[in-house]
Amino acid sequence: MSQIDIFTTVGLSTWTAPADFQWADVVIMSGGAGGGSGAQNVSGAVAGAGAGGGGGGWTSVSIPISQLFPTEVVRVGRGGKGGQSQTSTGTAGGAGEAGSGSYFNFSSADGGARGGAGTTTASGSGGAGGTGEVAGTAGGAGSHSATGTAGTAHTDRAGSGGGGGGGVDAAGTQRAGGAGGNCGASTRGTTLTGGTGGAAGGTAGGNGDSA
Repeated sequence: MSQIDIFTTVGLSTWTAPADFQWADVVIMSGGAGGGSGAQNVSGAVAGAGAGGGGGGWTSVSIPISQLFPTEVVRVGRGGKGGQSQTSTGTAGGAGEAGSGSYFNFSSADGGARGGAGTTTASGSGGAGGTGEVAGTAGGAGSHSATGTAGTAHTDRAGSGGGGGGGVDAAGTQRAGGAGGNCGASTRGTTLTGGTGGAAGGTAGGNGDSA
């Protein structure tokens, strides 16, 4: 006999321990972080790119039902928002928002760190992955001198980092964004492919695979 309960709604919920069960096998995934936005600058000057946010952490634990309360609180973490776009010339971008953590009982996974903003002189740094039994991987750095760096790939179950954005160099050359990191090859047997980076000129990137 088995029972599978999945919680995907952000925020607090409750879980009731089923009667006659001996163990609860729990898998916890936190929210990934948002990427930073790029700077807005005059023609002939650097507009630094925003960076990718870090992937969320992952934790798995088996807990005897006897050690749990009859009703436990579950917290589902939220993915971080991207940095706010800029419209005023000579203005730095905004950093992304960190992902928030998830927990069940005394087990948890922390959210990824926010992607850095682009400035009028430099591009942002990628956010670190969230912690847990398995940590997420870092987001890619933004770049105004080349294509944005891809998010760091992950061979395990935690979240991969987002790709870094592409900025504009002093010669006016626009750069493409980096791809999101791939995930899961060693544990799933197949790879979940990260989303493609946006083309130079400000197009949106593609969605990554889901499972």
